[in-house]
Amino acid sequence: MSFSRDGRTLATASQDRTVLLWDVSDPAHAKALGPPLTGAREPVASAAFSPDGRTVAAPGHDHLIRLWNVTDPTRPKPWSKPLSTPDVVYAVAFRRDSKLMASVGNDDKVRLWDVSDPAHAKPLGQPLTGHTDTLLAVAFSPDGRTLATGGADHTIRLWDVSDPQHPALLGQPLIGHTGFVNWLAFSPDGQSLASVSDDHTVRLWHLPRTVLADHLGSVTGIAFSRDGRVLAGASAGRVRLWDVRDPVGGRQLSELPDQRHAIRVVFQPRGRLLASADSDGTVWLWDVSDPGRPQQVGMIHTGGADQADGVLAFTPDGHVLVTGGPKYSLRLWNVTDPARPAVLGNPLTGHISLVHWAGVSPDGHTLASTSEDDKVRLWDIRDPAGPKPLPDIRTGDTGGTLWGAFSADGRLLATAGVGHDVRLWSVSSPAHASAVGNSLTGHTGRVTWVGFSADDHTLASAGEDHSVLLWDLTDLSRPTPWGRALTAGHTQAIETAAYRPDGQLLATAGPDGMIEFTPLGLGPAIRQICAGTAGLLTPTQWRDYLRDLPYSQTCHD
Repeated sequence: MSFSRDGRTLATASQDRTVLLWDVSDPAHAKALGPPLTGAREPVASAAFSPDGRTVAAPGHDHLIRLWNVTDPTRPKPWSKPLSTPDVVYAVAFRRDSKLMASVGNDDKVRLWDVSDPAHAKPLGQPLTGHTDTLLAVAFSPDGRTLATGGADHTIRLWDVSDPQHPALLGQPLIGHTGFVNWLAFSPDGQSLASVSDDHTVRLWHLPRTVLADHLGSVTGIAFSRDGRVLAGASAGRVRLWDVRDPVGGRQLSELPDQRHAIRVVFQPRGRLLASADSDGTVWLWDVSDPGRPQQVGMIHTGGADQADGVLAFTPDGHVLVTGGPKYSLRLWNVTDPARPAVLGNPLTGHISLVHWAGVSPDGHTLASTSEDDKVRLWDIRDPAGPKPLPDIRTGDTGGTLWGAFSADGRLLATAGVGHDVRLWSVSSPAHASAVGNSLTGHTGRVTWVGFSADDHTLASAGEDHSVLLWDLTDLSRPTPWGRALTAGHTQAIETAAYRPDGQLLATAGPDGMIEFTPLGLGPAIRQICAGTAGLLTPTQWRDYLRDLPYSQTCHD
């Protein structure tokens, strides 16, 4: 059954092969509207109103979907001939604008239909595959960008349908039910999904706030441009550029040509370059002045035959690029003229195993690198042609250190490793680096990434436990977590992340193929609260949530 959007009309489907419309404006005295909708040769499985109230879709066991014009519900009539499918159709759903319809049924596939003109409805693209058994439930998110499907394989899948001609699977299946998934519904804000199953449970799923899909595999590297408007992502060896001025409406701008082994990307801090590193040791330099038309302008052969982590870092002035090199070394390159990159000095050696990360301090004076050994190596690179080694930092993490980050003021270095914790180091005097406070604990798996907010008040850490922890650094002697771990969205480990330069947004990514965005500033939270409360809290709601404060109008236009 399905209610019209205004709640005044109800459509019901029946085993008697009909659909009935009911006037429920007075629920205590519901009455039938007009004659039954007939024509089905087999039982009608369900009925669904389009959001604009003009159409009722009735899928059935006769492999057909009938679209009824119910503009006048007392005189319903077919829009056109029924839409034909290969098997029984159990459920349909309309996008909020009533122009797109999805159907699911006995053949395990999801079909999209262009119903912008219901009298001339037509299929869109190829059926979506991924489920392994009959599909019973389908629902669109409120913004129309995500489709949820579920059925007899006990799983729920999410699909990016922002471009219905090129839909993409979002992440891994949502697993937890032990019976058929019979019904799905999104919350009004699109952040939660409810599912009902034959296993006698209702499950609530907290969904990614915003994601970029259409990746072909594990996302191994992401980076924001200096202005925060563009995000580069390396996935399955390829690099895509996205317009993320509005992450909710993020769209792909371009894909770098000839990329098959890319694993890491980094933007030049003060320029037009993007560097991408291949697993074979090749580094590509791209002019991304126009991110919709990137142009290759240079190439570096680092000599590292196995750069599994694709180490890359620019100095703050953008003139020098740090890359991996042969035998666990690092190389410095002058890229002032990217068409003719020139090696600077000798390889920086000292690590005895794979180098995972390298970074340059904000003043450009110090280079730090982490490895599978328990050392963070430091170099004085004020003269990049003649770098000088500084005393190592011994992290004590015998499993290796996977990532590091300098604070914006350059006084702190954070490291993360196999030991599930994060450590802070004072590097105000890099030649005399020292530990700050105790290790930050809370992750239950390897910590794969750390980063400081733009104001240095917060440290973010991400790991293989699928979670992000935020740490309050107001008191460096006793950093404390900001609330609970952020765990929504990713179905596998978080392998990489990036702060937007303004510190108000965090992007995370990993093997599930999704890039998820988490707003961190107060502004997005305030806007979400105001939107969810229709712009105000009533006096009753205020007493429930803020009983100790005087009532006031909190949301303004």
